[in-house]
Amino acid sequence: MWVRADGVFEAIIEPRYFYTAQGIIRERSRRFSNDEMLTKLRVLREKQGWLSGILIDETDDMPSSSVYAHRFGGLSQAYKLIGYDPGRDMRYIEDNKRLRQMYPDVVEGVIRKIQEYGGRVHREVQNDFLIVNNEIKASLVICRCAQTPAGSNRWKIQLDTGLMPDITIVVRMEADNRQILDYYLIPAIDVENPQIRLAENNHLSLDAYRFDDLEQFFMMAERAALPEAA
Repeated sequence: MWVRADGVFEAIIEPRYFYTAQGIIRERSRRFSNDEMLTKLRVLREKQGWLSGILIDETDDMPSSSVYAHRFGGLSQAYKLIGYDPGRDMRYIEDNKRLRQMYPDVVEGVIRKIQEYGGRVHREVQNDFLIVNNEIKASLVICRCAQTPAGSNRWKIQLDTGLMPDITIVVRMEADNRQILDYYLIPAIDVENPQIRLAENNHLSLDAYRFDDLEQFFMMAERAALPEAA
């Protein structure tokens, strides 16, 4: 038989803090309608004069900023619905979050394809390198598209010169940063500047490494069985 008693053990925190935290958790876990969420956001903006993800998260009676982003397709979209302009382009925050979520799937897809070609690959967790056939050290970066004030698309690549891999696989995104545009396979031997800026069309010294897919890279990892000599 279970017997329950209060105050048997010394509390880690004071009960008033515990019950306050429980109330905040229950309030935040409550399902708000879209109108209720936008009303709370509007009231917070009127009270503070500005909005940010941190401010939203630190306000006790508000859903978290991630809930707003999930419900409305991004925090900036929620801002637009209440007529709030943060005075800066917030799309890059949402784009970066989306690309970070996309990265593991892209890497796993590359590993799977190498194995389909008969290659061996393991992922070096410390530096996030792919070691292919114990011969090639490759890294993969996803390159976000940004627009200049004139409306031109640009991509900025920052290569790791400290632990330079043999090949850097650059995944270049479309203008909306939702779909993959193309790929660059950049060998370390030709890297003179660790910062590379790409336009939609580039000099041959760069676009010679541009590919529509990664078949060329997978072919480098391919292994063929050799017949034994009689």
